[in-house]
Amino acid sequence: MKKKTQSILILLIFFILFAIILGSLWGYTALTAMKKITPQEVYPAVSEGFSLLQYCGEMDAEDSILLRDGQYYIDLTFINENFAGEAFFYQDGGEEVIYTNANTILNFTCGETGMVKNGVQMEGEVWFVRQGQRIYMRMDEARDMFGLDWIENKEYNIISVQALQGQKGVCAVEGTYLKAYPQSGDFIDSIMGHREGFQYYRQIALGETLYRLGEAGGYAQVLTQDGLVGYIQEDAVQEWQEYSMEVPAQPEVEIPEERRVQGKIVMAWHQDYTGRFDASTAELFSNASGIANVISPTWLKFQDNGEVQCLANRDYIDWAHGEGYQVWPLFDNDFEDEKTMAVLQDTEKRQALARELAALCQEYGFDGINVDFEGISTQTGPFFVQFMRELSAVLRPAGYSLSVDCYVPKPWTEHYRRDILGRVADYVIIMGYDEHYAGSEEAGSVASKTFVADGIADTLAQVPAEKTVLGVPFFTRLWTTVESQDGSTTLETEAMGMERALDLAEENGGEMVWRDEIGQYYVEYKMGNNLCQIWLEEERSTQIRLDMAKENGLAGVAAWKIGLERASVWREFQEYVQ
Repeated sequence: MKKKTQSILILLIFFILFAIILGSLWGYTALTAMKKITPQEVYPAVSEGFSLLQYCGEMDAEDSILLRDGQYYIDLTFINENFAGEAFFYQDGGEEVIYTNANTILNFTCGETGMVKNGVQMEGEVWFVRQGQRIYMRMDEARDMFGLDWIENKEYNIISVQALQGQKGVCAVEGTYLKAYPQSGDFIDSIMGHREGFQYYRQIALGETLYRLGEAGGYAQVLTQDGLVGYIQEDAVQEWQEYSMEVPAQPEVEIPEERRVQGKIVMAWHQDYTGRFDASTAELFSNASGIANVISPTWLKFQDNGEVQCLANRDYIDWAHGEGYQVWPLFDNDFEDEKTMAVLQDTEKRQALARELAALCQEYGFDGINVDFEGISTQTGPFFVQFMRELSAVLRPAGYSLSVDCYVPKPWTEHYRRDILGRVADYVIIMGYDEHYAGSEEAGSVASKTFVADGIADTLAQVPAEKTVLGVPFFTRLWTTVESQDGSTTLETEAMGMERALDLAEENGGEMVWRDEIGQYYVEYKMGNNLCQIWLEEERSTQIRLDMAKENGLAGVAAWKIGLERASVWREFQEYVQ
C-alpha cells in the first residue's frame, strides 16, 4: 500500500512540473512571438489613385473609392445597393445618372456641374464621374443625401464606411490586441507552425471606442476609430450598445383625402376602345352600383412616338364621379416590347411620357392611372421600372393614384421588380388569372385555387398586403380538342363570359363536377369526335378568391372585365366589402 501511495505522489509531482514547464514555454512564446504587422500585409491591394473600401467587415479591393481633384468618389453601385434603395438609375459605361424619390427627379451627366431638377436646370458641383465602365458618386453628396459617414486612414489608404446602425462599445481590458486574424496564439499553434494568432496591428487603449462588425472564431470583429478592422477577445468589451446614425429624412407623399378609396378597393376594368358614353354604359355597371368603387376604362394607349392616345370621355367621367366611382384609366403597351423599349430607353421621351399622363389626369379629372405593360423582356425591364419611378414622382405629388398590373410571380417575370413597384406605386394588382391562356399547350383552369394562393403568397413576399390588390377573372375558356381524320389532335380555345360558359355546359348535357383541389366546377362534353372542356367561373369560385383576399389582408380586388360576369356574382362582392 505504501509503495502504491509513493507511486501516485511521484506521478502527481511529475504532472505538476510538466504543467509548469509547459506554461512557462507558452508564456515565453506568447510574449516573445507576438508580431506587429501593417494592414497592407493582410488587406487586399488596390490600384493607384484608389483607396480600399471597408464596409461591415468586408474589404472591397475592386477600386471602389476614387480620389480625383482632391475629392473622394465612391462606386455608385455600392451606394445604390446599400444606402439609396436603388433610387439611382444608370448604365455602366454611360454618362447619365438619374435619381428619383417620392417627389423629385434629378438628372445628372458624369463630369458636368449642376443637375436638372424636375425639368429645371440647377447649378452645383460635379456629383458624378466615370472611370472606365464604372460611375462614381462624390462622397460629400452621398453624406448629405443618405447620412453616409466614413473613417479615413491616410497612412494605410483605407476608407471605412460605417453602417447606419449597429453596436459600439469601449475597451475595458488593458493589453488588448487588435489582431489580424480571429485565432488564438497559444503554444500548440506555435509549435504546429500556425503563426496567424500572434499577428496584430496595434494595442487597443483603455476606453477606446470600437464598432462591432461581427463575430468569428470566438472573437469580435471590430472597427477602430482610426479605420482599422481586426479582432479582439469578446470579453475586452463589457457591454455593447446599439447605435443609429442620423439619416436625412426622405420625402413622403400621401394621396389627398378626397382621392383616397374608402374601405376595400373593388375595381372593375372596362374594356372600352370607343370613348363613347350612353345609357348602355350605365347599364353595364348597374349590378356593381354601390359595391365597386373604382372603374378602369381602357382609354390610354402607348404610341410609337412615345405619346399617349387618349379616348377619355368627360361625360363618362362626370357620370362615374356622380355614382361614387373613382376613375383610373388603364394605360397599356399592346404587348409590344420592341416599341416599349424604343421609347422607355430614351430618357427624354420616357420622362415626357410621365408628364403627359399627369397632364391628362389634370385635364380630364382622372383620379389615378392604372399601368398595364405586359410582355416586356428582361432587357426592357429596367427601363420600365425606371418609368414607374418617374411616373410616381410626377403623378402622386399632384394628388393622383398610381397602380400597376403584374403577373403572378414566376422566375421569368422577376424583371418586373415587384419590390420596387411596391414602393413607388400605391397599389400592385396581381393578375390572378391566365394560368392557362390562348397559347397554352394543354387545357386547364384560368385561375385554379393553388395558382391564386401561390400568386398572393409570392407577391406578398415583395409587396406589403395593404398595397396589394387581387385581380379576379369574370371570364373562363372553352377548350376543344379537335380530332382529325388521321387521328391527330389539335387544341383550340375561346375566352368567354360566365353565363355563356354555363349555357354551353347545359345545352350540351355536360355534368358540372366540383373539384375542390382547384376550387371550381369542371364540365366536359363531346361535340362529335371533339372533346370540349370548361373550368367554370361562377359565384362559388369567385367567393373562394375573395376569401383569399380577405384572409391575407389585401387592399382589395379588381375584376377583368365588367360585362362578362353573372349579375348574381356581385352578391359575393357585396359580402366581401361588408
